[in-house]
Amino acid sequence: MKIAVVGTTGSGKSTLATHLSRQLNLPWIELDSFYHLPNWQEESQEVFAEKITSAMAHALEVHDGWIVDGNYGSKLGDLVIRDADVVLYFNLSKRIVMYRIVKRSLQRVLFKEVLWNGNRERVRNLFKSKPEENVVMWAYTTHSSRKTQLLSRAKAAPSHQLWIEITRGTKLDELIEQLNRRKALSQY
Repeated sequence: MKIAVVGTTGSGKSTLATHLSRQLNLPWIELDSFYHLPNWQEESQEVFAEKITSAMAHALEVHDGWIVDGNYGSKLGDLVIRDADVVLYFNLSKRIVMYRIVKRSLQRVLFKEVLWNGNRERVRNLFKSKPEENVVMWAYTTHSSRKTQLLSRAKAAPSHQLWIEITRGTKLDELIEQLNRRKALSQY
């Protein structure tokens, strides 16, 4: 089974993908870890797409599936979503997302959490006004458009692809049960 987890920044994509990876015994491919190079340098679009294509092919060959979390539509286009059997998309209120992203960013700064390739969030970035430099501003300014885009894509999804909306009321155990049933059916 191939699962894409998408949604606005700070919605919980990586947390859900990590949990699902353990529960469904599928490898987790975190797009951020492939895109963000040391010192917050960005991978080139071409190399980024090659790395993701290779990681998905390897996971499919070895594990018969994958879980990819992240968006990067401007860099990858439909590379991940077009191959996914299931797309889990977050539809949370801006209030919830902002609470999560502020809490996460403060924790990362205070505990000096090492992110991808040795990078860390910097406290000074939390005071910058440009969304490209401030993850909290990015979440705030992109929330509505990302939410609208995902709802539209879900409605237009091909019939063979299952889109599941993740809301505040989504029960994780029921979601995992539904995904396990689909995984079992796809093996026959």
